[in-house]
Amino acid sequence: MPFLLMILLILGCSGREETPPRKELSTAEKNLVREVRINHPPVIERLSIVPREPVATDRLRAVVSCRDPDGDRVYLRYTWRVNGEIAGQDEVLDEPLKKGDMVLIKVVCSDGKLSSELTDSVVVSNSPPVAKLAGQRMEGDVYRAEIEAEDPDGDPLSFRLVKGPPGMRIEGRGLLIWKVPKGVSGEFPVEVMVSDPDNASAIVSFSIRVRWEKSRVSH
Repeated sequence: MPFLLMILLILGCSGREETPPRKELSTAEKNLVREVRINHPPVIERLSIVPREPVATDRLRAVVSCRDPDGDRVYLRYTWRVNGEIAGQDEVLDEPLKKGDMVLIKVVCSDGKLSSELTDSVVVSNSPPVAKLAGQRMEGDVYRAEIEAEDPDGDPLSFRLVKGPPGMRIEGRGLLIWKVPKGVSGEFPVEVMVSDPDNASAIVSFSIRVRWEKSRVSH
């Protein structure tokens, strides 16, 4: 029976390696694995400085949306920088600004163990002038009015008469002068444009009502 014996020997040599038993984790190791698996860093879904195109007179605020995938309580930490220098650590920036300033906000969102951060930045834009009709009066048959204007950025301003009755002119820093022709009556629209070097402007519009009464003119 040599043939049968050979088959049995071959079959006896085949088999599987036994897998060694897995090492049981200690309680501390189980807690560590559980913590690593469960705790995730918070996610900052949105960070935006408002307003998006600020001017020097605006108060900037950071709008943040942060969530924790595990439902943990999150804490926000703010760092404002103006032209590279730290300027505040609150939600709102109270630092005085000027045209051309680069403003950056960095927000860190933390659950006490893990954190994430995000930044946003804006540039302070040019502020338009602010102008108004300050006063008007008649001196005989000469009408005078004053346009009062200022620029929040401290830029020099120019005044231009856009619309007015024939013969009206503007002098200096917004002084309107008009020698009212004898016998002229009616309503005359006036429009003055006040501009800064960056072509931002303000318009002052009003009307003059003229009525001649014997030897004098009223408005």
